[in-house]
Amino acid sequence: MENSIEKEIIEKLKNAMIFDNPPVINQIQFDLLIDKLIKNDEKELMWRLCGSYNGYNFNKVIEYFIKEKDSYYLEELVCFTGGELDQKFMVEKMLETQDKLFIRNALEECGKSMQYSMNDDLLEQLLDYIKIYPKSEASN
Repeated sequence: MENSIEKEIIEKLKNAMIFDNPPVINQIQFDLLIDKLIKNDEKELMWRLCGSYNGYNFNKVIEYFIKEKDSYYLEELVCFTGGELDQKFMVEKMLETQDKLFIRNALEECGKSMQYSMNDDLLEQLLDYIKIYPKSEASN
């Protein structure tokens, strides 16, 4: 990716949550930019980048936030890009952690944004794993 485009994108994201009409880049350029942000642990800029580019694969970001067990930034990503995420990939990666506390925290952090945007079957896999059920089901 041209260094000037990369710098433009990063500077723009430092000053705005998301921006309309970002410079055109392809998936490879997007991934290279994500790699740079991961290397510098720029979580805030990662979810902002994803929120600015529709139709891209965000799996590297999902995987990084889950590897870091950062439920806050995972929630930011879900909130801004919910329908754009590979939900199956996200659930698989969350379950691979075998960390019920992290999954519980992620579900609580993501709250309604995850529940509204996630496929019911995938959400149920997470709830079953940590044995949390919606209040309406808990009373049955």
